Amino acid sequence: MASKNLSFIEHLEELRWGIIYALLSIFVLSIVSYFFSGDIIDFLTKPVDRLIFIKPLEAFMTRIKISIATGGAVAMPFVLFLLWHFVSPALHTKEKKPLILGVFFSTLFFLGGISFAHFVVVPIGMKFLLSFATENLEPMISIGSYLSFVIRMFFAFGFVFQLPIFSYFLTKMGIIKPDTLKKNRRIGIIVLIIISALLTPPDIFSQFLMAVPMLLLYEFSIFVSMIAAKPNKKKKSDN
Repeated sequence: MASKNLSFIEHLEELRWGIIYALLSIFVLSIVSYFFSGDIIDFLTKPVDRLIFIKPLEAFMTRIKISIATGGAVAMPFVLFLLWHFVSPALHTKEKKPLILGVFFSTLFFLGGISFAHFVVVPIGMKFLLSFATENLEPMISIGSYLSFVIRMFFAFGFVFQLPIFSYFLTKMGIIKPDTLKKNRRIGIIVLIIISALLTPPDIFSQFLMAVPMLLLYEFSIFVSMIAAKPNKKKKSDN
């Protein structure tokens, strides 16, 4: 455990080694992930029957990208531990528990967003997009473009599923209130639709698939905000 009595230079040295360990863990796990990259690609490409690569290095570079993405994802718990090791000495005991819970639920919701994208959005989206094929118009999707589309959807939905987490902490900080979220529901919906348009590929169907869960998450965020606001109300009444 880091000490609170370290000098500024010693804190920088500790931060430097933390970054080195984090990058080293991602590097090592990316190498390990490369040996499973074929199975990972097969898992991610289940929604489509056939993919091609149109450049000599495309298939190889795709494996490299998948390996790095997988290595980064697997290393994330260790990276978060290093971050916790660095910042925890500056936190009070009361601040540590909410932060740990926040990291846990943020990770859980992020994985939930990725799962929703993989098992629901991508299969439905690809079925819809491929339905435009005709006898004279055959889909020939490259592995690189397909996985870029999938990874973009994963991160987009993983980010969107953080909405309840943001709602909780912003309420705790007194920046937003449940009543504000309720009164400005229409404005919130418009903002969410704009965000879904920015995060998803430029087609209406993908934007619709993201907008629907975002609306549900907005309603859930109001509920989460109400839970977060209760302790604040108790503190005010005690004072």
